[in-house]
Amino acid sequence: MRLVIDLQGAQGDNHARGIGRYSRELAHAMAAAPRRHQVHILLNAALPTATLRATFAETLPDRAVHLWHSPGATAWHSAPDPARRRAAEALRAEAVAALRPDLLHVSSLFEGWVDDAITAWPSWCTRPPTVATGYDLIPLIRRADYLDSAWKQAGITPWYLHCLHQLRLADGALAISQSSRDELLRHLALPPDRVWPIMAGIGPEFRPPNLTAQATAAQATTGLNARLGLRDGYVLFLGGGDIRKNEPGLIQAWALLPAALRARHQLVIVRRGDPAPLRHAAHAAGLPETDLHLIDFVADQDLPALYASCALFVLPSLHEGFGLPAAEAMACGVPAIASNTTSLPEVIGRPDALFDPHDPAAIAARIREVLENPALRAALAAHAPVQAARFNWPDVAARAWDALETLHADHAPWTPGWRPRLACVAPLPPQPSGIADYTADLLPDLARHYDITLVADIAHTTAESLAGIFPLIPPARFLEVADSFDRVLYQVGNSPFHATAIEDLLPQAAGVVTLHDTFLSNATSWIAHHRPDGARPDGARTFTEALFRAHGWPAVLHEHRHGHLAALRDYPCSLRVLQDALGVIQHSHHAQGLVAAHYGPALADPIRIIPHLRHPLEAPDRATARRHLGIPEGQLLVCSFGYLAPAKLPDILLAAWHQAALPTSIPAGARLAFVGPTDPNPGPLREAAALATGHVDTETYRAWLVAADIAVQLRRDSRGETSGAMLDAMAAGCALIANAHGAAAELPPDAVHLLPETPTAAQLATALRALADPATRHAQATRARAHIARHHAPRHIAAAYRDAIEAAYAEGPAASRHRATASLARALPPDTEDSLLTDCARALAATFPAAGPPTMLIDATDLPPEATPLIAALLATHPPDLRVDLVEWRGTWHHARTRAVALLGLPTPPAPDTQADPAGTTLLVPLRPDGTCPLPPARLPPTTRIVLLATTPHLKPEPWMPGRITHICGPVPAHILPTIPRLPPDAATLLAALFTPRTAMRRAAE
Repeated sequence: MRLVIDLQGAQGDNHARGIGRYSRELAHAMAAAPRRHQVHILLNAALPTATLRATFAETLPDRAVHLWHSPGATAWHSAPDPARRRAAEALRAEAVAALRPDLLHVSSLFEGWVDDAITAWPSWCTRPPTVATGYDLIPLIRRADYLDSAWKQAGITPWYLHCLHQLRLADGALAISQSSRDELLRHLALPPDRVWPIMAGIGPEFRPPNLTAQATAAQATTGLNARLGLRDGYVLFLGGGDIRKNEPGLIQAWALLPAALRARHQLVIVRRGDPAPLRHAAHAAGLPETDLHLIDFVADQDLPALYASCALFVLPSLHEGFGLPAAEAMACGVPAIASNTTSLPEVIGRPDALFDPHDPAAIAARIREVLENPALRAALAAHAPVQAARFNWPDVAARAWDALETLHADHAPWTPGWRPRLACVAPLPPQPSGIADYTADLLPDLARHYDITLVADIAHTTAESLAGIFPLIPPARFLEVADSFDRVLYQVGNSPFHATAIEDLLPQAAGVVTLHDTFLSNATSWIAHHRPDGARPDGARTFTEALFRAHGWPAVLHEHRHGHLAALRDYPCSLRVLQDALGVIQHSHHAQGLVAAHYGPALADPIRIIPHLRHPLEAPDRATARRHLGIPEGQLLVCSFGYLAPAKLPDILLAAWHQAALPTSIPAGARLAFVGPTDPNPGPLREAAALATGHVDTETYRAWLVAADIAVQLRRDSRGETSGAMLDAMAAGCALIANAHGAAAELPPDAVHLLPETPTAAQLATALRALADPATRHAQATRARAHIARHHAPRHIAAAYRDAIEAAYAEGPAASRHRATASLARALPPDTEDSLLTDCARALAATFPAAGPPTMLIDATDLPPEATPLIAALLATHPPDLRVDLVEWRGTWHHARTRAVALLGLPTPPAPDTQADPAGTTLLVPLRPDGTCPLPPARLPPTTRIVLLATTPHLKPEPWMPGRITHICGPVPAHILPTIPRLPPDAATLLAALFTPRTAMRRAAE
């Protein structure tokens, strides 16, 4: 393996801190024991290099240490032109490519705030297999102390989130502790098999002293202790001026100690920065200022002696990635105590040396116990070097090499190049849309495969996973530059947020569509009422016209008879989007089945099914969540999440709740809660509304998920959507009960308690009683969480998106039509005449016809009255995956919708009598009463299938008929044209004979 280590973590602002020391020591240990691998060091020439060159001089040849040069002035702190950073990223990427690495290790990604370090990989370049050191996610996890407060005010937050995005894109991470690994898995959704806890090492200079009594006395008099003003028996803490270091908590704890004990032991705090906050904390705790000894700086070479001379080392941090000062102190043979949080229990290795850092009294009690108990202090001192010996750099390097070898074995050789440019058209936060949130969750991982640009009709997004990471352009600008993108992805749902994408962008810039809702009727209705038709002088349009174009005459009749709301409920109106898309992604086979039912297999079969993604739930622990919500521990909590509506079947849940009688059968009781908003006038849902929480914010919603034992998510009248609440409950480890309706029917039965599609209260009550058993509930919830992690993780979903997008652009008629369109654009000059453009468009449509329901046209040019009942029935009752319409010959073929509304008893035509094209359709031609055919065959293209409709047994055959006629419907004797099949004049039988075989074959295959 050829490993390139980017060592900027040891060059920049962090070089003298823990990150710099860790980066330097790990790289040196790996280079010293390379296992026959090649190690190369890459340094930034804009940062100090001399010390590092000297460090590696005896380990690596000079040719293995490389420099790259930046244009300079790239630090985020000084707000440079972002173009400078992009240029520096490009130069660094090419410098890496020139080294031909099999693997790139970035020692620290969180660099470049105050210096000219550049660790981001350019979005437009293919990324080499990359592993990063993962130290901690403290600012993200404790964001109230960092990202949402001081860091936000200082402008640091965007920089941190940008670095975090780079960590998310890494192929693997080397975690400095098990706690750090857990953070990366929980908060960044990194794959568990790609995050390795390699721990940290302690330098050989940290070891117990071997000094005579005289030397010790001399050191106290003239050495470090005298120089720093230290007294024998001091208690030491190495801070850092960071809120998580909990220095005020330590000072409060010290103030709680007996005065005599404080007099014997000096509290020494080493930290850089303004000492005023610590002096203020001492004053607030009633601690004399003389009891606090502050040291601003200690050189690295003095640290071993500083540790070795103290009586006790204390690390009261609220959060640590590793806790190196405690490990170094222990390596020097010093008794050490620390917080019982995050990584510190791993470092200390003894429960009796831990305390709760949030409780000053607990800190004080542990300090006093050690200082006043010589036996305990001796035991801790004896334990310290043994425990510290577990943390050595050769072992850390060996674990790192094990991880890198595993990662290298799973990656093909890297080829430098450019990644495809992808435009993602979608609503974005803060737009109040679930699809906006979905997009913010998807794109950070999809960025592993594409150079992404956002397209939205907002100026800025509040999504931290998107803002400042991906460029954002408005729809009008996108249309101007659409040809510059290699791929386009649309996120489409059933709301006005998608009107611009549906109406303006998708018809002109085809792409792959994620159809979150099979039904787009509400969005279509909004467009009809709010967006004028630019092709018409008056701009007028109606929902009825859109309904007709998507579903034909039966839908128009349905709206006429049952009203607008019924049409919105029963017809999806998504045909236009399905036909404009190069490819379609849906989240369930149920949603795909709705497409098949309404539009036929030609549109449904190519759809790719990609499960709805779910990030790991970032929520409080169960005990904290229950305290926050006022839920007693031990009480069984059953929740139903989402808007309280009849479609969620709350009446069945309430009836089951009463039947199950859980509050009386469980010692600690049971509670039912509907978590979500309700109608101000709940009507028949009044009893359920009394148990509802009302609207809850995201944090409270997550608390309810974690606090709940059982989630009951029932549903009817699904229109192709996927329930996010169901997936959230599974991800939270909550036992889920659902009915097998819609997408829920596809959930794994071992991970979800599935009831029949139409459940009874008795069935639900039985399920509730079964899951009231903790063991049963825990087993199901464990399987549910494993299913979400395996099938819904963002990285897995992003890879499935890449496969679907690439297939859509490479395969099938839509891809061929897209490429042919692009080829025509290259072939034709800008000043091409309109007539040629029209001819080319017709030829393109004929060569690559858009998929859709088969069409039967009825020739109404010379319509006999006897045929009108059958024709009216054909128009009114054709199946959803077929279209029937009237046409007339007027020198060319035209639709005859004015005549159709007269046959159907409708007030007005839903669409104008525009020109019609019978190519590729079935044309039903009624014979005249005398048996003659009014149709000259020259009027029809050869791809038109002709069916004759006779109302009398008289047929005057013509020479062209045997070669063109496929069926005869009506009372024509068989001997007149014996080779042509006969059909009875019945609408259902006629349509079944002509069009059902394809549907029947599809259903049989399913």
